[in-house]
Amino acid sequence: MLERLPEEVKENPKRFVVVPQTNLIISPYGYFVGRRYNLIEALQNLRDMGLEGSTIAEFMCYRTNLRKAANDKIQLFYSDGTSVSRDQTVDMWDYISLKNRSKFEDRPCATWLNGQFVKGSGFLELDLITRRLQNGTLVNQRESLLEMCPEGWYVNVGSLNEQGLGTKKFTGHRYVKDRNFFQIPPCENGAAWFEMDSNGADLECVANPEGSDIWRGIFATVRLTN
Repeated sequence: MLERLPEEVKENPKRFVVVPQTNLIISPYGYFVGRRYNLIEALQNLRDMGLEGSTIAEFMCYRTNLRKAANDKIQLFYSDGTSVSRDQTVDMWDYISLKNRSKFEDRPCATWLNGQFVKGSGFLELDLITRRLQNGTLVNQRESLLEMCPEGWYVNVGSLNEQGLGTKKFTGHRYVKDRNFFQIPPCENGAAWFEMDSNGADLECVANPEGSDIWRGIFATVRLTN
């Protein structure tokens, strides 16, 4: 498989893991942390390496599979086909799910997601824009926003729609690892990002796409073709 992958993956095969039952590999840690890139800058820098930014659906699919792997239900593999150790799997899961950040030097997990919301014909009168890599160029792909939980609240991890957004409120008012995350619904021109810090897991869809943060990187992906 490696011969068909971008040079960045060939040179760093253990920087990427295969997402089970998908055609996707993903970096379990963010690129460009500390660079203060806005969304477009992050996507453009990934493009230059032949990589894409993880969409909301891709990231949440990875998060679901990683949770299963950390609970010994499935095995994860690196992009070169070698297995991810139990300890490393747990570290990857803790990075995106653990409130106690001491093992990560008190640093949050914060990542842009490849998704921006514009006025359209979908739910909440919005459409979802993702920027895909085609022949070395980022191309906008647009789709109607699917129905999701319209309130800012905790949502069930098992209620994700095809776009990776939670549809059902969680019956509680605090973060519960393995069971929920806090979701802020989109606004026009808002961008998506995920953060895991000492307060819990947040999927926010209202970020300024031109904004930046020293801890906010971006999870890189490659879609495999036959």
